[in-house]
Amino acid sequence: MTIAPGETVNFLWKDSTEGHDISIPALGVFTAPSRRDSQSVSFPDRDSYPFVCTYHLDAMRGIVTDQ
Repeated sequence: MTIAPGETVNFLWKDSTEGHDISIPALGVFTAPSRRDSQSVSFPDRDSYPFVCTYHLDAMRGIVTDQ
């Protein structure tokens, strides 16, 4: 996903039978596990920010890139 510096991304998971979380180490974002939640995260600088659900490491991951 590519965004402009300073933009906010809303990560949303709902009505899940399994827990999820969001981890973005470069920004110090580590949410608690939940079956239904959302997390808005601002990405302040031009950079690439890997993110992952720590419960589904292989399937739920990506990179937010500020350009």
